[in-house]
Amino acid sequence: MSRLGFPYPTLFPVVNGPARWEAVIGEETRAFRDGCGSWDYQSELEIRARLDWQPEQAFQRGGLSKLWENSRLAILLSSGSNLQQGRRFVAIDRPITEISGDPVEIRFRISSASLCSRLVAVLLIYSMGGLVAGIPIRRGSVLYKEQAVLSLEGDLAAFPVRSISFSHSHLPDGFWLVDVSPTENLFDPILSSVTLLLNSDRPDIVSRVLTKGEADGFLRWILRADLMACVLSTVLLRQDLGYDRLESYPDGSMGHLTSSMLQGLGIGSEAELSRLQEEARVEPGRFRQRCQAVMLLDSQGP
Repeated sequence: MSRLGFPYPTLFPVVNGPARWEAVIGEETRAFRDGCGSWDYQSELEIRARLDWQPEQAFQRGGLSKLWENSRLAILLSSGSNLQQGRRFVAIDRPITEISGDPVEIRFRISSASLCSRLVAVLLIYSMGGLVAGIPIRRGSVLYKEQAVLSLEGDLAAFPVRSISFSHSHLPDGFWLVDVSPTENLFDPILSSVTLLLNSDRPDIVSRVLTKGEADGFLRWILRADLMACVLSTVLLRQDLGYDRLESYPDGSMGHLTSSMLQGLGIGSEAELSRLQEEARVEPGRFRQRCQAVMLLDSQGP
């Protein structure tokens, strides 16, 4: 590892290698590189980062002992299809002196409902300021940094999912509700614009939707078609959102999702787009059947 780009001493030259990152869902433990497997939206996701080196010894070998008492370890998380359109939060930010163990293993839990598409974890060791070999180390100076990415797999991984009681929320009985509410425009991220609400009053349906078994493929096909129809009808029928077929929307945005869905429907011109808008307005049943047909082809594969 190189110190290139850091005008002060760091831990990079003395760290043996990156942490071993693992995700634990239920009883299953998987390395980040292997993806999360069958993602359970209702359970908590436990993240583990195991260091093959001792932080205090690394500070000593790197000549940074004077910074030991005044340094911190943080893990920053972001989730979404890209950094610009995702959600960011701090999982851990502790004094480095509190990080111990042999081997050192850092654990924390996250609600799966807070995640979408992928999870990017950045481990940072930074100084709160000090002096090393006559070199002033400013507050916030990064002494070590690494990143790991966990892919969230499954048919519904692109959408935030919540399980709520419809009866307690004063909603009519049903299996699910697709809540589409872009706040301002189609540059809004999917994370803040589309939520799939599953009715926890029907735990059998929730379980079948979130299970990867072949027997429930039909149910998930209907759900995916409903998601597509709800997103497109909202975007196409709301003039204030101003969808532009020629606009290059960023990955992970409502506009990009809309363009991808329209491409799946074979919409390639303004005339075709206008006809689809009219169909969504005047013949919503036919419009939804069109979405079902696309999702059926997608589920069957080539």
